[in-house]
Amino acid sequence: MLTVGVMGAGGGVGSAVLRSLELASLETRVVCFDAAADTPGMYRGDRAHLIPKTSAPGHRDALLEACAREGVQALIPGLDPELEPLAAMSDALGAIGCTLIGSSVEVNRLLFDKERSSAFFQTFDLPFVRTVPLERAEELLDLGGFPLLVKPRSGSASRGVRVVFCQAELKELAAEGTAYVAQSYLLPVQWGKSRQTLRAEDVYSNHSLLQKDEHMVQVLCDRHGEPFGVFLSRNILKNGAVVHMTPLEDDISGVRAAALAMARRLADIGHAGPCNFQGRVTAEGPFFYEINPRFSGGTGMRASLGFNEVEACLRRLVLNEGPEGLQACLATNYDRVCGMHPAELTMDRSALERLKRDGALELPSARRPR
Repeated sequence: MLTVGVMGAGGGVGSAVLRSLELASLETRVVCFDAAADTPGMYRGDRAHLIPKTSAPGHRDALLEACAREGVQALIPGLDPELEPLAAMSDALGAIGCTLIGSSVEVNRLLFDKERSSAFFQTFDLPFVRTVPLERAEELLDLGGFPLLVKPRSGSASRGVRVVFCQAELKELAAEGTAYVAQSYLLPVQWGKSRQTLRAEDVYSNHSLLQKDEHMVQVLCDRHGEPFGVFLSRNILKNGAVVHMTPLEDDISGVRAAALAMARRLADIGHAGPCNFQGRVTAEGPFFYEINPRFSGGTGMRASLGFNEVEACLRRLVLNEGPEGLQACLATNYDRVCGMHPAELTMDRSALERLKRDGALELPSARRPR
């Protein structure tokens, strides 16, 4: 039995990883880590551990001590702010027999900065949407005009993202003093519209950004940079989270091939494990606007469709199984689509209080709800 630690168990990625472990054929003992005792995700494993936030003093020592005490053999990140700090702990984790399922510090630092990501991939003529600081937005207007997508320089989950249609909106954002970057708005070819005819009502619904006809590619790489699993889908998102997923078997647009080429370049600087590519297919071809070197909120949905990337990474990166033996857990069912539906999980009040008091909690063995 493999002991697996899941960081940020109460978040969207942590929940998706836990769901994938519930569906896996690999027998695991799951240790859930989070900074909060009252998050339902903490009660979906075999053991729960309160751990200080990544930014808090003592986080590193507390995590290493807990992993050593629990015999954690594989540790899975669940929150963006912890990706780089955990990458920096990779050798220390390895020294206690724990494999971090994640990429190098350099990869995480690069992909968290959209402007640097754009420059990196442009060097290799690979399709990451051109990204510039907000004060240089005129460069994008000279190339294609409005609208522009404006977002925080470092961020995730579509927080703070705006579609800008005029100079007045640009000046308003510039006056905020936030470190924004600007990107050309990626117009999906499926919409049958031009940039000149696109209006605010085409990209917003009830004041929320419409995120439809997004293409997502999940690429799994081994320690040598060789891909051993690829999943392509067309998704609908809400607030950055996937709510509907259609797996795509054919790569007519070239989006899968583009993501694989980009993953290989990331492998040159230390990428290993999962990497999530988000983009759109435009009239000029596929372009990506967001890349995250981790599992994603859609990981559990992919597992429900047969592509259990968590199990595959554990087998390949921790148990050193050959890629030929991973096909059973990466067999996508293209006859199905997947939708996300909220569910409830009740927690025993006495267990919650014990976790708050003791910092660790043994949970009933009957996990894995189907």
